[in-house]
Amino acid sequence: MSRIAIPTLLTAAGLLLCGAGAGAATPALELVHVAANVDGSSGGHSALRLGAFAYQYEYDRHGVLKLDRTYWPDFVHHYARLENRSLRLSRVPLSAEDADRVEARFARLLVVQQRHLDRLDALEQEASWHEARAGKAPGVPVRGAGLLASEGRSLAGRVLLDALQRRLGADFLERERAATEEALAALADRLSAGASDVLQADSLPAVLQIAAEQRRELLERRAALEGLLEARPLAPGAALDLATVEALGARPLTRVERETVRSLAARQEETVARLA
Repeated sequence: MSRIAIPTLLTAAGLLLCGAGAGAATPALELVHVAANVDGSSGGHSALRLGAFAYQYEYDRHGVLKLDRTYWPDFVHHYARLENRSLRLSRVPLSAEDADRVEARFARLLVVQQRHLDRLDALEQEASWHEARAGKAPGVPVRGAGLLASEGRSLAGRVLLDALQRRLGADFLERERAATEEALAALADRLSAGASDVLQADSLPAVLQIAAEQRRELLERRAALEGLLEARPLAPGAALDLATVEALGARPLTRVERETVRSLAARQEETVARLA
């Protein structure tokens, strides 16, 4: 095992020259020690370098310890130049076969880690859903639902509802809402079963995030159907009328601009009807 001390004064030249010709040199696993600094860096830091990348464990913004793969010149720039910290490298020669195995191991760990993090996101969405149903949270975030008021009816909503019923049938929206509720109920069993899986540190977990994403899409669909069926008005601030637009602008809208806005509104209404 050989050691190379890299002081901060050599950052740009010395550190990057250590990586020059790495592809032609004998493969090696390098243990990198980053000298301590002040505040949060007082304990020092360590990483492993293999080829063009450095592998290190760091806490993310949520406080989760994660394996990170960083391009070696970027690692050097961050610690040696931006944080003014010396690096010490201990080199362990490897055969080409061993280097390939180590690199494959790191690659697998990164994939497994991402699957676990995706699973955690899915479980957090599921927890939010159950808290909302139990009345412990105001609701589950649903894209687009905030554009509609939570109650009330509007003339524009009634006109759109009538147009949809003429085009699709009087009971179409009700049937779609019932089908959406059935699909939501079916997803509950899948998510509950997957949440009880035993996690292994080095195995790929069940893909719960797909089911969680499907639930979010179904919730969005249900919110849209309920808004249409109840002819709800837009929420305050969800849209600006022409008078408000003119008040905010440097000049009033021209006749052509007004006609363009009205034409766009008519086309938008027709598009909504076709999409349904």
